[in-house]
Amino acid sequence: MIRYLFLVIIFLLPFQFALNPGDNIDLGVTRILVPVVFLFWFLEGLAKRNIWIANWVESWLILSFLFLSLFSLWAGLDPEKGVRKVLYLFSIFPIFFVAADLAREVKFRTKIFRAIWISGTLAALVGIVQFLLPFAVGLNSALTIWKKITPLFLGSSFGELVINNPSWLVNVSGKTWMRAFGFFPDPHTFSFFMGLCFFICLGYFAWEKKWKRKVLAGISTVFMFLATVLSFSRGAYLGMLLGSLFFFIILAVKFFGKTGKIAIVGVTLAFLLSIFFQETIQNRLTSVFNPKEGSNIERIKNWKQALEIVRNYPLSGIGLGNYTFISILLRKSVRQSMLIILFLT
Repeated sequence: MIRYLFLVIIFLLPFQFALNPGDNIDLGVTRILVPVVFLFWFLEGLAKRNIWIANWVESWLILSFLFLSLFSLWAGLDPEKGVRKVLYLFSIFPIFFVAADLAREVKFRTKIFRAIWISGTLAALVGIVQFLLPFAVGLNSALTIWKKITPLFLGSSFGELVINNPSWLVNVSGKTWMRAFGFFPDPHTFSFFMGLCFFICLGYFAWEKKWKRKVLAGISTVFMFLATVLSFSRGAYLGMLLGSLFFFIILAVKFFGKTGKIAIVGVTLAFLLSIFFQETIQNRLTSVFNPKEGSNIERIKNWKQALEIVRNYPLSGIGLGNYTFISILLRKSVRQSMLIILFLT
């Protein structure tokens, strides 16, 4: 039962639909399944008098993160703003301890890899179709279709927020294209998920012995790569480039001699550069260093606000969930200061 539900969670990650039990409450289905699976796992461990918890660095890092999140409620400016976020974190992170325990069984670990492979492949296909849809029905019609679909997967309130402030389009070299983002709120979250699945699928491809599954895994890897490219997420490009290089270096070190290692690294790097540095992708990457580019302007503002918060609250911080509130105050104070300066001059 637990194993089946765990695999269902993996499959639903890119396709989870949202429930709306109340006003302004968007409850993703995995938000329910994760606590249920954790509870079943915990009760099963109690019944067997053997609750196995991984004594790993990752376990302690997660526990430390959750502790700091709770501590921020006490040290922050307005604890009520962080309670909902803390509940969200505690409804998601328990899945790590379940996964660590279930993955100890080699056969089931293989099933986990295959579930991630299938989930990532289907999500990639959705993203690719999404990018191609405007070429068939027109950009405005494609946007209308996705605006109708979005509330089903993100919820009514969050879906409306995303629809009113979308990052679904990209303008590259004077052309406006629809980005691949699947059923995620934005292309960046989508490409992050693709990156996680891509390297797991790539590892499965290298490990699998049966040629039919190896071919399917290879095709899936290509789909995930294309979906990441079509997301036009610059961070995803850099992550894919560096991650692929690191992966093939590790693979070369394990299976090939010194000459083979150098050759594989060189060929891999040349292949990746030839793909990523085509004109469209190159323009997208070089825009990272353009301080006048729209998204960069907003990021720079956020960085300045974050530095201001660190300067004013160096030890305790402002508390989980308070950044939006304090950033609004900072913007007001900046505007007020500018008005005073203008008045005095």
